[in-house]
Amino acid sequence: MELGTELKPIHIKTKYVDEEIALYVGTYRDGRTAIVGLNFRDGMKEFNATVWVPDEPAEGCVWLKGWEENEGVPEALVAAGVVRLTGRTCNTGYVEAVEARLLV
Repeated sequence: MELGTELKPIHIKTKYVDEEIALYVGTYRDGRTAIVGLNFRDGMKEFNATVWVPDEPAEGCVWLKGWEENEGVPEALVAAGVVRLTGRTCNTGYVEAVEARLLV
């Protein structure tokens, strides 16, 4: 995954993260959009908000990971006005990724 454009810094509060985060929008190798959250203070990666799954997301959308260390990340991105959940999901085997439209 390549980091690209930095979005506005936002405060993210989830089960595992309560930090000022610098969101970066980049791309996976196949050109799909990826979102990474870096700690605003030290630049360390806090989470990969997106997940690559075989199903293509709709135009202008991404698949978000909301399980394990990402518990609460999709909801926090919605609250911050970064994405809007579409209601579409993709089964990844054990859990479901949620589709979200990028608003930024």
